Amino acid sequence: ITTGAWTEVLSLSGQSFAYAASKGENIIVETSLGQVGITLPTAPVIGDTVRIIDGSGNAGQGATNQIDVTGNGANIMGSATTLTITTGRAGITLVDYNTANG
Repeated sequence: ITTGAWTEVLSLSGQSFAYAASKGENIIVETSLGQVGITLPTAPVIGDTVRIIDGSGNAGQGATNQIDVTGNGANIMGSATTLTITTGRAGITLVDYNTANG
């Protein structure tokens, strides 16, 4: 179980912003100015978590405001592809289970 402070990640005007998450991190993303990419930590083990919330509610306003989550070599929800958050105010918790599933 992860508890603790939240990190605010702000978008940059007219460009994508990349952020490297840490194990157990809670992230509030503000995407009103542009897309934000979040890279998950390397070498996850069972139970590792990362929480992501679209704090500004702008992720649903098209590709220029979405949140892209990459697994850093590990699967996310059973897939090696990028997880794209395109729902405004969405909040997710990613919990690592195993190599195949992420």
